[in-house]
Amino acid sequence: MQNILLPVATLLISLAAPAWSAELALNLTNMSGEEITAATATPKGITEASTRNLFVSAIPAGEASSAMLQVADGECVFDLHFTFASGKTLARPDTDLCQTDGIVVE
Repeated sequence: MQNILLPVATLLISLAAPAWSAELALNLTNMSGEEITAATATPKGITEASTRNLFVSAIPAGEASSAMLQVADGECVFDLHFTFASGKTLARPDTDLCQTDGIVVE
């Protein structure tokens, strides 16, 4: 009986896990005139916004940075949110990261 349970449990775990199959490069140029302190990307259709900052450090005004984003198979459209040093925020909903070379924040 134990010999049957292990393969079944392994199959159930693999079916429940998301299919992480790609990395998307997110190239960001900050032309806002203000430092970006955080940037998040939430897959379209997910109601709970991501709180994971995509960038290791703040992005000063006039500078560029890049990050890699792990995505599920076929997942391209994200709601992006940027937070600035002043506390101001900017939303960029419905951004197709598979169809862009870079994002300019103004």
